[in-house]
Amino acid sequence: MSGYKKEFASQLCCDQNVITFPTTGFDIDEFIKFVLDFIIMFYRLGYPKMIVMVTSKHKDKDNIITLAWHSPISHKPPLYGISVTPNRFSYNLIKRSKEFAINFIDNNLRGEALYCGTHTGKIVDKFVETGLHRKRAKVIKAPLIREAIAWIECRVVDEIKIGDHSLFIGKVVSTADTKRKSRLYDKGGRIFIQI
Repeated sequence: MSGYKKEFASQLCCDQNVITFPTTGFDIDEFIKFVLDFIIMFYRLGYPKMIVMVTSKHKDKDNIITLAWHSPISHKPPLYGISVTPNRFSYNLIKRSKEFAINFIDNNLRGEALYCGTHTGKIVDKFVETGLHRKRAKVIKAPLIREAIAWIECRVVDEIKIGDHSLFIGKVVSTADTKRKSRLYDKGGRIFIQI
């Protein structure tokens, strides 16, 4: 059994206490396929999910990240959560600045959303590369995306590490809406639909 397969299997079996690792008559490739199929099924059950483009800024650097894992999480106080993996460039911008903006989009920004979700802001200026325009936020320093159809500005009040992601909890400090109702959704696997 190769090193990475053994490590993967051991983590799933021992750390998660999900499946007992048999000592004989065991095909590790079949086991990994079974577990990955289970994870994919679990992951897909929550779709479709609304796509948003989250903007952030720290010092002179701003960025756009495309997310499907986001949600309002409280009425009083008004809180909104976004789930970001620490290896994303936006993670550090949000962690350091303690703020972010949710930019709701429709099908007109499908290509831009895909680009911003597949390229890193460490290397490119996503506003420049996509042709999107910065719009001054009412309260926070992070820019908004002018072409978006609604905006929520947030100040981070907490960060909770959950598995391989961090949940940033933001207190809503400002909102705006163009009254356009359609939104872009991800069906999973970068298949987009408009609802």
